[in-house]
Amino acid sequence: MAFHSIALLGTLGCHLCEQAHAIVHHVVGEEFRIYQIDIASREEWVAQYGLLIPVVECGGQELHWPFNDADVAAWLSAIEEPQRVSQLAPLMIIESPKSRRYLR
Repeated sequence: MAFHSIALLGTLGCHLCEQAHAIVHHVVGEEFRIYQIDIASREEWVAQYGLLIPVVECGGQELHWPFNDADVAAWLSAIEEPQRVSQLAPLMIIESPKSRRYLR
Protein backbone atom coordinates (compact mmCIF):
# COMPACT_ATOMS: atom_id res chain seq x y z
CA MET A 1 0.00 0.00 0.00
CA ALA A 2 1.23 3.51 -0.80
CA PHE A 3 2.06 5.91 1.98
CA HIS A 4 -0.63 8.57 2.41
CA SER A 5 -0.61 11.46 4.86
CA ILE A 6 -2.89 14.26 5.95
CA ALA A 7 -2.04 17.34 8.00
CA LEU A 8 -4.60 18.63 10.47
CA LEU A 9 -3.87 22.23 11.41
CA GLY A 10 -5.17 23.52 14.71
CA THR A 11 -4.15 24.53 18.20
CA LEU A 12 -4.04 22.85 21.58
CA GLY A 13 -7.34 23.00 23.39
CA CYS A 14 -9.35 23.70 20.22
CA HIS A 15 -12.56 21.68 20.57
CA LEU A 16 -13.37 22.07 16.87
CA CYS A 17 -9.92 20.66 16.05
CA GLU A 18 -10.68 17.64 18.22
CA GLN A 19 -13.96 17.15 16.34
CA ALA A 20 -12.15 17.52 13.02
CA HIS A 21 -9.57 14.90 14.04
CA ALA A 22 -12.34 12.45 14.96
CA ILE A 23 -14.06 13.02 11.61
CA VAL A 24 -10.86 12.65 9.58
CA HIS A 25 -9.80 9.54 11.50
CA HIS A 26 -13.24 8.00 11.01
CA VAL A 27 -13.06 8.56 7.25
CA VAL A 28 -9.45 7.54 6.58
CA GLY A 29 -8.92 4.93 9.30
CA GLU A 30 -5.45 3.44 9.02
CA GLU A 31 -5.07 4.28 5.32
CA PHE A 32 -3.52 7.69 6.09
CA ARG A 33 -1.05 8.94 8.65
CA ILE A 34 -2.57 12.01 10.30
CA TYR A 35 -0.11 14.70 11.35
CA GLN A 36 -1.43 17.24 13.81
CA ILE A 37 0.14 20.67 13.37
CA ASP A 38 -0.09 23.26 16.13
CA ILE A 39 -0.22 26.50 14.16
CA ALA A 40 1.02 28.39 17.24
CA SER A 41 4.50 26.96 16.54
CA ARG A 42 4.98 29.36 13.59
CA GLU A 43 3.88 32.97 13.28
CA GLU A 44 3.17 32.59 9.58
CA TRP A 45 0.77 29.71 10.28
CA VAL A 46 -1.06 31.78 12.90
CA ALA A 47 -1.39 34.62 10.39
CA GLN A 48 -2.51 32.29 7.59
CA TYR A 49 -4.76 29.85 9.48
CA GLY A 50 -5.65 31.52 12.79
CA LEU A 51 -9.24 32.28 11.81
CA LEU A 52 -9.71 29.18 9.65
CA ILE A 53 -8.81 26.24 11.92
CA PRO A 54 -9.35 23.42 11.85
CA VAL A 55 -7.92 22.94 8.36
CA VAL A 56 -7.09 19.61 6.73
CA GLU A 57 -4.34 19.51 4.07
CA CYS A 58 -3.35 16.78 1.65
CA GLY A 59 -1.53 17.06 -1.66
CA GLY A 60 -1.41 20.83 -1.33
CA GLN A 61 -5.23 20.95 -1.20
CA GLU A 62 -7.00 22.33 1.86
CA LEU A 63 -10.39 21.62 3.38
CA HIS A 64 -11.63 24.27 5.81
CA TRP A 65 -14.05 23.86 8.69
CA PRO A 66 -16.94 23.15 8.85
CA PHE A 67 -16.92 19.70 7.31
CA ASN A 68 -18.38 16.26 7.96
CA ASP A 69 -17.54 12.67 6.99
CA ALA A 70 -19.07 13.02 3.51
CA ASP A 71 -17.20 16.28 2.87
CA VAL A 72 -13.84 14.70 3.81
CA ALA A 73 -14.50 11.60 1.70
CA ALA A 74 -15.49 13.68 -1.35
CA TRP A 75 -12.51 16.03 -0.88
CA LEU A 76 -10.06 13.11 -0.68
CA SER A 77 -11.55 11.36 -3.69
CA ALA A 78 -10.82 14.49 -5.76
CA ILE A 79 -7.09 14.28 -4.90
CA GLU A 80 -5.25 12.00 -7.30
CA GLU A 81 -3.57 8.95 -5.78
CA PRO A 82 0.08 10.02 -6.20
CA GLN A 83 -0.69 13.37 -4.58
CA ARG A 84 -2.15 11.97 -1.36
CA VAL A 85 0.77 13.13 0.75
CA SER A 86 0.68 16.20 2.95
CA GLN A 87 2.82 19.03 1.62
CA LEU A 88 3.28 20.16 5.22
CA ALA A 89 4.58 16.81 6.49
CA PRO A 90 8.26 17.76 5.93
CA LEU A 91 7.70 20.80 8.14
CA MET A 92 5.93 18.87 10.88
CA ILE A 93 6.79 19.40 14.48
CA ILE A 94 6.16 16.27 16.48
CA GLU A 95 5.79 16.96 20.17
CA SER A 96 5.96 14.44 22.92
CA PRO A 97 6.20 15.00 26.67
CA LYS A 98 9.97 14.47 26.45
CA SER A 99 11.07 16.07 23.21
CA ARG A 100 10.38 18.30 20.26
CA ARG A 101 11.83 17.29 16.91
CA TYR A 102 11.42 18.06 13.24
CA LEU A 103 10.69 15.40 10.63
CA ARG A 104 12.39 15.81 7.26
